Amino acid sequence: MTAADAFLAAYRRPTIVADIDGTLGFLAETFTTALNGHFGTAYVVSEMRDYRMEDVLPPEQGAWLMALFDQPVTYANVAPDFTGVAAMQALTDFHLVVASDRSADCMAVTRDWLHKWRVPYDDIALGPTAKADLCAAATEDAPVVLFDDNPEKFSLAGKYVHVYAPQRPWTPETAPDGVTVFDKWGDVLTALGVNPDVPIPAFGRTPGPGMEAA
Repeated sequence: MTAADAFLAAYRRPTIVADIDGTLGFLAETFTTALNGHFGTAYVVSEMRDYRMEDVLPPEQGAWLMALFDQPVTYANVAPDFTGVAAMQALTDFHLVVASDRSADCMAVTRDWLHKWRVPYDDIALGPTAKADLCAAATEDAPVVLFDDNPEKFSLAGKYVHVYAPQRPWTPETAPDGVTVFDKWGDVLTALGVNPDVPIPAFGRTPGPGMEAA
């Protein structure tokens, strides 16, 4: 039995806390396209190994990117990951919290984005400590499953918190205890005991058989 299986066997109805940027939406692709268009660069997301790309960019580019982070309208143009959205739609029997490190100034644009792409939720929590606060409040009677691609959030896993991390180019090769890395959302739904009426497409960020780069 895996750690995830053991967790879900003990806590069958956890609160679902779902990240947006990089989990339900293609933030890295959005910002990389903007960078390439503005600076004439040729960055490719699949080649990135650092979650915080602003830290490894040349200073001028990093500062420009950070300025985009501070503009709420930037997040209005993040393309949705429809497989993640479909998974959330299949989980409406759970209590769903959408959580993001975005500032509170982004609440309106975040609500609009969730409505536009039909992402179901019961609550929204924004701010740099939003996810940590939700996970810290987890108990035996109110466990949490966190969906998050950010390796920095892996430390939030604990006795009453299990982290599911979608496979990304910056995902560490080895996940710590309490963290399950996945490539297909359907596997997560199966683990949670959910069988959606419409199967979740088997799209992932890693190439399928015969689809590897030449």
